[in-house]
Amino acid sequence: MIDLMLNTNITFYIGVFVQWGFLMAFLYSPASSINNADKSKVWLTSIMALSYSSSLFIDMDSITYFDFFLI
Repeated sequence: MIDLMLNTNITFYIGVFVQWGFLMAFLYSPASSINNADKSKVWLTSIMALSYSSSLFIDMDSITYFDFFLI
């Protein structure tokens, strides 16, 4: 049977790619809507970046699904 667990190096690069994707989505939205009157994309990407960067302060090794339920 094929082992479904990924190597830790591969998961690190997947995480870097996901973080890069969030960064590009954040930077593209404000840059594309700088000269528009509608700033909803800027607010949405700012909230997304703020919530994503809050994961820097969470220890993901010790958190459980019940902790997510309580939030």
